[in-house]
Amino acid sequence: MMTHTSSDFPYFVLALILGSIAAFIHLRYHDLSLLLVSMSAMFLGLARPLRPWRWAMLVALCLPVGQVLAYLTRQQPTRAMVFGSFIGLVPAIISAYGGSVMRRGYDVLFPRKLKP
Repeated sequence: MMTHTSSDFPYFVLALILGSIAAFIHLRYHDLSLLLVSMSAMFLGLARPLRPWRWAMLVALCLPVGQVLAYLTRQQPTRAMVFGSFIGLVPAIISAYGGSVMRRGYDVLFPRKLKP
């Protein structure tokens, strides 16, 4: 069983920052930036393999939140952009779980040596 002694708070902040960057790119350049969402979720799944769904949710749900903020500031995103922002959840979940599986496999193949 994997346990972590340090706090996950810095990783929560990092997930929100990476998700905000992806949302900005999505709004500014009209690109879904699924690659950035996938890379961010996979990195966080590798760094903290327990409960990878939370990293996927934090990173991917920044895209629809960015759409709402854009609508409130009267930018009027298109329907395709709004729909595309919710599509980012699928690769984020797959990538976060993939990163978690890679980390767990690494920990099995290369166990940490206990100090005498």
